[in-house]
Amino acid sequence: MHIRTAIATATLAFGALLAAGSANATTATVSLTLDLADLQSGLSGFTAGQQGTPPFSAPFSVNVAEGDTLDLTLDFAGDQVLTINSMSFIWLFSYADGNSDVTASGTLSFLDTTGAPLWVSDVKVSTEGAAHLGQQFGPALFPTLPSSFTFGGMRYVGTVLDYVNPDVTVRTYDNPAFYFNAGSYTVGVVPEPGAAVLMGLGLAAMAWRRRSVKR
Repeated sequence: MHIRTAIATATLAFGALLAAGSANATTATVSLTLDLADLQSGLSGFTAGQQGTPPFSAPFSVNVAEGDTLDLTLDFAGDQVLTINSMSFIWLFSYADGNSDVTASGTLSFLDTTGAPLWVSDVKVSTEGAAHLGQQFGPALFPTLPSSFTFGGMRYVGTVLDYVNPDVTVRTYDNPAFYFNAGSYTVGVVPEPGAAVLMGLGLAAMAWRRRSVKR
């Protein structure tokens, strides 16, 4: 009877501790920009990628404790877009100042050039790395992702469930990275609305001239 009472008391205390931790949890928001002209190809283990500030737009430093969330958004400079074919995985993350494998629950979104989501992954829960927060996502985690897709940015939202090292309860993240592995990729630019209209008018005029010549 005393053992059952002790277990019940411990369970209630643990539940209260979890509730308190959730109430105190915070979200660290980081927004970065990368010029795709700085994208490096042929990296060991990756098709392409980049790391650090620079070339990412601005330095940052955020503390993320167990229970906290990192909301990391990457925008491609100007109206740049990236087209990836036959992706095997993609990775947006930040390195930290200390070692500990981290168990996290996260999602990854591909964005258009306005920041609106195009494809959003299922939630992934995994334990990865020793010096970073951010999970690798493969195509199977995106229910409707085509084999070839174009996007203008990305957003990773990951919550730290546990730092595996018992001596680590919070880390400082300040070094972003973006890598992917795929069959091929191309960098492009979405034309300005005015340019797109002029291009459409020009193509229509060319088609009209061709029809006139044939007549």
